[in-house]
Amino acid sequence: MRLPFLFLGLMFIGLALQQPSFAQVDCQVTINTDKLQGSTKDLLQNFAGDLQNYVNSTKWSPDDLQGYKIKCSIQIFFTSGSADNTYTAQMFLGSSRPVYKGDTPLEKNTAMLRLFDDQWNFSYLRYKPFIHDETRFDDLLSFIDYYMNIVVGYDYDSYKALTGTPYFQRAMSICNKAPSTATGWTKVSTVYNRYGFAEELLSPKYQPFREGMFTYHYNGLDLLATEPDKGLKNIVGFLQSIQNTQNTVNARSLLIKTFFDTKYLELADIFKNYPDRNSVYQLLSTIDPAHQTTYAQAASQ
Repeated sequence: MRLPFLFLGLMFIGLALQQPSFAQVDCQVTINTDKLQGSTKDLLQNFAGDLQNYVNSTKWSPDDLQGYKIKCSIQIFFTSGSADNTYTAQMFLGSSRPVYKGDTPLEKNTAMLRLFDDQWNFSYLRYKPFIHDETRFDDLLSFIDYYMNIVVGYDYDSYKALTGTPYFQRAMSICNKAPSTATGWTKVSTVYNRYGFAEELLSPKYQPFREGMFTYHYNGLDLLATEPDKGLKNIVGFLQSIQNTQNTVNARSLLIKTFFDTKYLELADIFKNYPDRNSVYQLLSTIDPAHQTTYAQAASQ
């Protein structure tokens, strides 16, 4: 069984979340300060390194992951800074996990998340230590805590259905602690926002989608090396489930949009040799019109 450590300790998760930490995430943090000038730029010299150390030295899960580390990257683009140490920034977040052949991880990885958040306002003091404390809201670290819980939750869901729930609950708890004036934390129905994303992850209406994420990875991608027909069939079943969710729940779901923004190139590639590939590409174009050009190109090859 792949990564059995994910099944250990879940029944004790409420208590274990308070235990001491060790590294479970391998994250690369980079920053772009081209739009800043003077002291507002100079004060950020240690920012990337401090933030990377914070993410990689925090224990986000109570489980013993036996050396397994969740891969992710954070790219931060600073858009403005002021003399009172306040900044505005945009963030691109990416995470991935290995694809397996039986119990063996292959060199190939699959993208788990690709998210862009352009609403981040925070204060930063150069020599103030980064201390992990999810019981209080901090406009810098709560933003990072929110997304690390999302990353960990997605990783868990891909190995055993719905085991990411405690991390999505933590992400929602962070949203609830945010002041009503804090940018990007309030639910908005028409655009991406942190509250709305966490809300969908925890909604029973989207449980079939989350269960399908397990199907897609564990019973789909991880079977392609040994049982390709079965793996692709399971993935097609998940895509059909997505279409049903769009028709019955929400055609503009943040979860579904994020899934396709993350997976569209992978989806276009894995069905190139599928016996009924034209119908699959047509389905993909219907449920993911934003990337229909990519699917059309794949279908013509």
